[in-house]
This record gives sequence, structure tokens and C-alpha cells, in this order.
Amino acid sequence: KLVRSIRIPTLEVLELARRGFVALSIGTTEANTVGIGLALVAACCYGAYTVAGKQLVQADRPIEGVIAASLLGGALILAPALADHGSRLLSTRGILLAGWLGLVSTALAYTLFVRGLRRIPASIAGTLSLAEPLVAVILAVLVLGEHLGPVAIAGALLLLAGITLASLPTLRRSSAERVLTEAAG
Repeated sequence: KLVRSIRIPTLEVLELARRGFVALSIGTTEANTVGIGLALVAACCYGAYTVAGKQLVQADRPIEGVIAASLLGGALILAPALADHGSRLLSTRGILLAGWLGLVSTALAYTLFVRGLRRIPASIAGTLSLAEPLVAVILAVLVLGEHLGPVAIAGALLLLAGITLASLPTLRRSSAERVLTEAAG
């Protein structure tokens, strides 16, 4: 077998995923600068959470403590909204929805994410979390009947390619580049 190395700089893989994300975002909805701004702030917060979570698990803190701190912080931020609109949660539908969002979409998702941070670098975890908007768009198409235009479809494919390249176990990471070893023969 002939083995050759193809160098793929880390920043190029991340840029591929970023461009896919941008195209997917622009191609699915009308541009709303406030919404885009809020999404960018949320992305910065999530990036900070990823780095802080990685530092806590590297310091050998129990996962439960990391997750409890996250949920407590979220509860403190959510408290004013619950005070104003909490009565809507008292219906059967509201309780089921809050249970799903709280237990599955938040607690379970963050538990799995923090467990993953124990095994992979924060940079890879952050890149792989780009699958979240891709899954959301796929679910919007399948469950809500939304339609994707050509730009969104191209963006989804670019995002998927970036996520795939970032997660391949054959990619060897260094501070400046990844090496993809390709067996041909």
C-alpha cells in the first residue's frame, strides 16, 4: 500500500465549517441583524462555556458539579421570565414541554457534552457542536415542512464536510495543522 499525507490546516477546516454555517443561516431565513447579533453573542457564551467546562474537567472536578453550576446559572437568568410568564407552564402541555426542554434538551445534552470534553480537546468539541444548527435545520425540514434553498443546501453540505473533517480519527492534531493520512493502493 502507498501511504501519503495530505496536510489540512486546522484553520481551513474550521473556516469550511464556518462558511457552511453562514450559508446555511442566510439561506434558511431572512437576515435579521438583531437576531444575528444575539446568535453571535450566544455563540461567544457557548465558546466560553466550552473552554470553562474543559478547564473544570481537566482539574478533575466531578461532572455533576459542572452541570449543576451550568443549570444554576441558567435558572438565575431565567428567573425573571418565569416570574412574568410562569403561569403558562402550569398546563399539561407546559409541564411536558418544560420537562423535555429541561431534562432532555438541556440536562442530558450538557451532561453528554461535558463527558465528551473529558475525551476530546475543547476546539474539537466546539467544532462538533456546529452539528446542532445542522440537525435543527434538518428537523425543521422533516418535522415543520420548511424548505431549503440552494444556498442553504450548499451551506449544509459545507458544514457537514467541515464537521466530518474535524472529527476524523485519522486527523493528527498539532498546534498549527492536522495531518490526514490517506491509504491508497
